[in-house]
Amino acid sequence: MATNLTSKSTINVLLLGATGSLGSRIFGSLLERPSVNVTVVVRSRDKMNRILYSTQHRSREGFKPSSPSPALKRKLSIIEGDATDSDLLARIMREKSIRVLVNAAGHAPMFAGRSSNSVSDGKDMASGSDNEVARIVRASVDAIEDVAKSAEVHTAETRVRGWFIGGMLLLDLPESDGGRAKQLAPEKAHSLDTYLPLYLHHRPLESILRSSKHLDWTLVCPAKMIPRPQRSKSSTSSAVPSADDARSVPLRAPSPTLVATADVPPRWSVWPVLRALPWGIGPVLEIMANSPRYTVTFEDVSEFIVDSIVGEHGLHQERERKQEHEQDQDVSRNDHERDPHVPGSVVGREEGERKEDEGVWINSKIGLIACSGRA
Repeated sequence: MATNLTSKSTINVLLLGATGSLGSRIFGSLLERPSVNVTVVVRSRDKMNRILYSTQHRSREGFKPSSPSPALKRKLSIIEGDATDSDLLARIMREKSIRVLVNAAGHAPMFAGRSSNSVSDGKDMASGSDNEVARIVRASVDAIEDVAKSAEVHTAETRVRGWFIGGMLLLDLPESDGGRAKQLAPEKAHSLDTYLPLYLHHRPLESILRSSKHLDWTLVCPAKMIPRPQRSKSSTSSAVPSADDARSVPLRAPSPTLVATADVPPRWSVWPVLRALPWGIGPVLEIMANSPRYTVTFEDVSEFIVDSIVGEHGLHQERERKQEHEQDQDVSRNDHERDPHVPGSVVGREEGERKEDEGVWINSKIGLIACSGRA
């Protein structure tokens, strides 16, 4: 379809998995935003068109089953192809000047076809033909690295912001601190799937993402997702931090629907009595007891991701305007008024560095719970 815009005020997003339960909702939320251009890669253009023209295409005024307007056609590109084809993804990223990649494609089955030992290495497991989730993430990372190699200069502008979907069992089991949930040091942390080995195909995702040098990623780790009940009204925002949880991150959004924290599930209930049980059965029982509270809706998760994308872009523009203003002030000064000992601004981030200020999760996995979830 029509080519996308390249204005600094526009966010060029590549969406994988746009025909799925979560991806179709992310797709609709992205199209609602006037500042967003969307490129989707799908196996079937016909299926994508049905989603586009059906009641699954939401708008703020309600459901719009009618044909897309010329304005919509200008901001949307549908490309038929395989999301595991890194060469295709790299070409699209170059042609469309993609700065944000959202991967909602391919969810793992509950029980993987391989043993837990076989998924310890992300790259090896990703090559397995039955692990489509990891193969798509690997292709995404390879495409980003390929595009970065061809860039003449590496700056914050050439980095790609990525949003990926995992599962709650990738989060770490909180430590018991007098009956309260407390995050363990990274070297001592154990993921929930260490104790409850389900959704094993999700295990390689974090290591694959960490292997990239040019990707600022967030691995969203929801538990069970269900459709939002018809009677529930859509909220204009999606997440709020938990004040009690480890590394809570503030999001400036009214009427939130989700609580989000990094690394550990928010509002986790610790049972010291269960932890004291022998043979490691305590954590398993604790996970099973907590899990039902973490059910969230597809709509809330999609709005959380899209709100974050747009919010981060706004923060980035705000910083750019501030820097331009400071540069204009510097030009008006004499050279002798400059302090040679004051370092200039640093562009980009070191590999693996995390950033969790102002509602931004960089290089981290995050857990979600509905605001109504009990503490």
